[in-house]
Amino acid sequence: MFKVTSGDTFNGFHMTFENGWTVSVQFGKGNYAEHHGGFERDQPEFTEFPMGKLHKQFSCDSTSAEMCSFHEDYDRDKEVLLPTEREKENYYSAYHYPKDVLGWQTPDEVAVFIKKVSNLPLPSLRIMGFEARKEEDDE
Repeated sequence: MFKVTSGDTFNGFHMTFENGWTVSVQFGKGNYAEHHGGFERDQPEFTEFPMGKLHKQFSCDSTSAEMCSFHEDYDRDKEVLLPTEREKENYYSAYHYPKDVLGWQTPDEVAVFIKKVSNLPLPSLRIMGFEARKEEDDE
């Protein structure tokens, strides 16, 4: 599934794959990308029509983007209830890849990331160390 994210402080998209992982690519105010400080808007926010105001589409471009991914089964409420910080971090890490967002990424780096996320295993396999063993096997 595709989803466009657009607003005053963010612009980008989400892609959700059959494996349940979603890639988030964002570029705009506050994102670790070219327009971290925001975009200059040279157009009004709304357009007047006889039937009323309509939100005007805003187009933007960027040479870099911030990206991350998360799994659809992630449950923030469950994470908060875990008893230790280590268990919370392990749970968070299993449902987010990588652990922190990747900033200032080029279009080519975003493309490689999207392909990798589309092939990630289910979170339960990542919890058991599947990903670490797979990377060792590739060497």
